[in-house]
Amino acid sequence: MRSEALAEGGPDNVNYRDGFAHATGLPDHCAEIVCCSQALHWMAPQPTFTEAARLLKPGGVFASCDYDWPPLSGSWQADLAFEECLGRLDLLEQELGLAQRLQRWDKSGHLARMRASGCFRDAREALLHHGDQGNAERLVGLLLSQGSTMNLLKSGQSEEQLGISELRQIAERKLGALPVPWLWSARVRMGVV
Repeated sequence: MRSEALAEGGPDNVNYRDGFAHATGLPDHCAEIVCCSQALHWMAPQPTFTEAARLLKPGGVFASCDYDWPPLSGSWQADLAFEECLGRLDLLEQELGLAQRLQRWDKSGHLARMRASGCFRDAREALLHHGDQGNAERLVGLLLSQGSTMNLLKSGQSEEQLGISELRQIAERKLGALPVPWLWSARVRMGVV
């Protein structure tokens, strides 16, 4: 991701550094906000919260944002097919032993872990919504962008075995090629130091 961002360029006041969520190498109290998007479930919670609190100025905010999957596409059938496909991916990862390679933390537990960490004087969750547009190709593309999908495809599983072919057929039938309104919901868990 960093190499993609570097290739794109950007404002002069943005720079990219090597580091980890639990060991950024940045100085104490250097930030007013520390944000992580669609990634906290890959990070060891307590060390990440401790590092975020160290980086934040008094009153600063740690914010973790996760989208609910899938976005509401305008077709309950397409949304259901997406969710069923995710369920199939989870089962196959378990059966093939691929899920054991990486540790993940359940997103629904982020807020409770933030509160229990002792790093924040207050922690709460906000649910935000925004409108967008998408079509069948975008919905299937979202599924293909998931790490578990790519892991399973790389392991030799076919799109048919993963349920992607069925999702594609339903999405094409119910959503089509033209953009239709979508609704995204994002859960933002915020901790204040």
